Amino acid sequence: MVHAVLSSFIVSDFIFLATGMMLIAAASVWTAQVSAPPTVESVGRQLLLQNCPLVAVMANGIVVVITFVISLPAFALPNSRTWLKIHSWGVVVCLVFTLVLGLMEWIQTLTTRANLEEMWGRQSDVTQSMLQQKVRMIKWKLVQM
Repeated sequence: MVHAVLSSFIVSDFIFLATGMMLIAAASVWTAQVSAPPTVESVGRQLLLQNCPLVAVMANGIVVVITFVISLPAFALPNSRTWLKIHSWGVVVCLVFTLVLGLMEWIQTLTTRANLEEMWGRQSDVTQSMLQQKVRMIKWKLVQM
């Protein structure tokens, strides 16, 4: 019979792995979206994603997966606490990394409106035109409701 503490550790460890995989997948998808040519539907999302630290998100996901892999010897060697301690410190590193990324994104969202005019001025005429078309489409949809 599996001990309750061990089973809860296994479940939480696999949830931890799932979050790391989601970080890697999201960073990969967003990087592909940023590198694709803009369309009317994607131009706004691309402008916002260009300012996101996608490499750091990918690195965070990789650190989470590495931390999960470090926990595997803790299952195989139940009498040794060394791997469990290393895993715990890895979780703390992941926690701080994720906290810093979250704070950076939060601060960026607070300053987005202040930097909007500068961001608009840096865009090409084609991008500005696509953004204007997107806003018109949204207004038209709202009028139709």
